[in-house]
Amino acid sequence: MRDGRNARRQGGMLTLGLVLVLLMAVALMTVYAARTSLLELKLSGSSYRAKQALEAAEAGLHYGVAYYLAGGADHDGDGQLDTDVSGVLARGQLGGPRWQVQFCDAASLGPACVLPVAAPARLRIMATGFSDDGSARRVVSQLVMADPVLLAVPEATLLARRLDSASGGSLEVINNQTPLTIRSGTLPMQSFSTRIARDGLLDQAGSTNASFGSDVQLADVALAALSDEAFFRSFFALGWDALKASADIHLTGHQPFPEEDMGGKVVLLSALDSQPYTRLPVRLGNPAAPVILLVDGELELAAGSVVFGVVYARKLSSHDGAKVQGALLLEALGQIEGTLQLEYDAALLAKAQSLRQESVLASSWRDW
Repeated sequence: MRDGRNARRQGGMLTLGLVLVLLMAVALMTVYAARTSLLELKLSGSSYRAKQALEAAEAGLHYGVAYYLAGGADHDGDGQLDTDVSGVLARGQLGGPRWQVQFCDAASLGPACVLPVAAPARLRIMATGFSDDGSARRVVSQLVMADPVLLAVPEATLLARRLDSASGGSLEVINNQTPLTIRSGTLPMQSFSTRIARDGLLDQAGSTNASFGSDVQLADVALAALSDEAFFRSFFALGWDALKASADIHLTGHQPFPEEDMGGKVVLLSALDSQPYTRLPVRLGNPAAPVILLVDGELELAAGSVVFGVVYARKLSSHDGAKVQGALLLEALGQIEGTLQLEYDAALLAKAQSLRQESVLASSWRDW
């Protein structure tokens, strides 16, 4: 009897031990699962806040790039960067996350911003983003640059690949400041006259169809042989596609011109369906703020209209009394009604040559 009770007591102890072991195992598994869950929560929170910081930084960078493309880093033209005393262009907030953006020296490669002393041609826009609790920080940057639109001041009042495609009317070209008035890849078919100043007096020298003077270079074989792209790139620092993407104003088809003053801007017109663009304002630009007008197609100048600046067009036609003061760059000259007047203006062209186009340097995005 005693042996039976001992056996039952020993069996109970063994069962109790097994239960305790199982309870301890379950407790350890519970603790491990809890710790794993807490770790996952921490990792998830860290990833979430890192994403917050990145999104905030990218928002700041978008702001900085848009600001730069709208007029560079010195909108007020005082020769200094548009930043506060601490060197920050702007600060913002996306709900909880916040950002700040700065203009930095283009040579600075790390996440620390080195402030340039003025507004150089090339800059690094650097934006810093912070999570809502400030625990995560991210820095992103983009290189930007301001290139001159014109490679140089045009050498003549009229530079054209073809003048033999023109019909009707006449050209009157006034050039008081440079030896060259017309340079063309072909001989002109319509009548023309040029006027050159000597000692500040007009009509001291010049050329007509019947009398070619030294101020015209006609049937220029090298000029006639240029491709459309090569002709364009001989005047402009950026290719057509780059200027198309960065032009201040881009109008297509027969969209009307904005009523605002276009002086000091790069304007791109894209003709559609082989129809000339006819909706220029009567006066475009002014002597103090010329325009650079690029026409992808044919431009038709209305009677009495005046353009101050540099006009580049695939083809140009005009009505009586139309005038370009500055320089006219043409692939071909079309129908002329009455007289088209062109006048070289060195001071105006120097202002046009100082115009710069802000653009983003491709493949320069960085993050830290």
